[in-house]
Amino acid sequence: MAFIEQGRQHLREREAIGVTCKEIFDTSISLLRKNGKPNRDLIVWKYQAIDHRVNSTEPPVRVYLSTGANIDKAKSVWMRVQGVDYGLRVTKKKKGDKEIFEGKKSRGSIDWGLTFDEAQGLLTTVKMLQKDIQTLRTPHN
Repeated sequence: MAFIEQGRQHLREREAIGVTCKEIFDTSISLLRKNGKPNRDLIVWKYQAIDHRVNSTEPPVRVYLSTGANIDKAKSVWMRVQGVDYGLRVTKKKKGDKEIFEGKKSRGSIDWGLTFDEAQGLLTTVKMLQKDIQTLRTPHN
C-alpha cells in the first residue's frame, strides 16, 4: 500500500511541476514577445533573447532568456541565471489535444528533471525579471 501512496504523491508533484512550468513558459513567451531582440548564432540559428541584469539587491544578477525566432511556434524556452551552474529548458508538448509542460535542468549534454521547489524558484525568477523590465519601461514622473 505504501508504494501506491508514494506513486500518488509523485503524480501530484509532477502535475504541480507541470502547472508551474506552464506559467514559466507563458510568462517567458510574453516577456520575449514584448522585449526580446532577434539574435543569430553561427549562420543558421535564429532566436529571440533577453539578456538583463536584475538589480533588486546587490550584486546584480544577469538573467538570460531565449526561444526560437518564431515566438508563435515556440515549443521551448531556455533560461540561464548567473551564478547558477545549470540552465533551464521548459518544453511544451502536445499529447492528443492536451498540452504538457516539462522543465529540465541541463549542464552540458546532461539533462535531469526539476523538483517542485526548483520550479517555484525559477518561476519567481521569471516574475522578478518581468517586474524589473516593466519598472525600467515605465516612465517616472
